[in-house]
Amino acid sequence: MMISKILPSVAFTALLVLSMGQASAAPQSELISLKGKNDQDLPMGDMFIMFAWMEDGCIGDGPIYSSINENHNKFISKTMKMKTLAEPNENDEIYEFSIAPRSQWAPGYSPLMKDVSIQTSNEYTEYHIKFANGVKYREQPIAEYHYKFRPESEGGEYVLKFAKNADMQSVWKHFKTRQTSDYMDDSLYDSKARFDRNNNTITCVY
Repeated sequence: MMISKILPSVAFTALLVLSMGQASAAPQSELISLKGKNDQDLPMGDMFIMFAWMEDGCIGDGPIYSSINENHNKFISKTMKMKTLAEPNENDEIYEFSIAPRSQWAPGYSPLMKDVSIQTSNEYTEYHIKFANGVKYREQPIAEYHYKFRPESEGGEYVLKFAKNADMQSVWKHFKTRQTSDYMDDSLYDSKARFDRNNNTITCVY
């Protein structure tokens, strides 16, 4: 089953039309595009429909991104499992994380994923999702997605890791800066993803 069946192109196009012209730090029409590098419509099944919120200053708010955010959240929540422990374990942790059985993943996502693993470091618990051959984002081959978080604290990272032969400039040019307010003191700051040319990764830090 192709991921396009999760969000039909006709419905997504209608969402775009309804959302154009809404107030934002930059016009919404400049923050999202259904055109590929040759100015052709993106093919059905492109992972754009799951990660395009990252292009909008790592925020992706507003009706134009609502279905994209919903797809992303479903992709994560149906893949990972969390259990609260009755007592802290030997590492003084109260949460236990695991990978949901493939049969429980959201319909349409399973064929896209080759492997899912969990890694832990001193800072993050990380879900590493390796994509199947042929999976693309904005027509460029994407290899992995890393979802990193601090189980008993705040902050984490969303990481798109592209294949070595990906044309990163054709992807990175779509990632915009958004001015947003800090939730602690309401001060304004510029929010944007980070591009690592050495590793072919695009990262949103939260």
